[in-house]
Amino acid sequence: DHFKRINDTFGHATGDRVLQLVATQIRSALLPGEFFGRVGGEEFLIVLPMADLRSAHLRAENIRSRISSTDISGVAPELPALTASIGVAISRPGDSTRTILQRADAALYRAKASGRNRVLGENMQDAALLTAIRPAPGR
Repeated sequence: DHFKRINDTFGHATGDRVLQLVATQIRSALLPGEFFGRVGGEEFLIVLPMADLRSAHLRAENIRSRISSTDISGVAPELPALTASIGVAISRPGDSTRTILQRADAALYRAKASGRNRVLGENMQDAALLTAIRPAPGR
């Protein structure tokens, strides 16, 4: 979250280092056959081909937690803690890449609008399901 603010406040070298740290956290959470890439200024696309909605949400929560707990003290002492908002969408019959990405993007923007540093599913029914399966704090 707020990558542009990091770049604007601390400079592009710091922003680049933060991106590297985030990418390392994402990469370390992936299994064989899964991949990710940067698709925008502060947006990454993570593809989990074998994941259903529940497992995709749990994996996204794990990635969000890894990013939030990243030690950035060596990058810039005054840098605020990192956070990540994540939108989850799964492939449904009749989907195109575009429709899946639209649903993931909508979920991402809902996550940002509802306070950031959270994972939300692609629609309100999924959001209710995902809330029910979210791990308890401390687990």
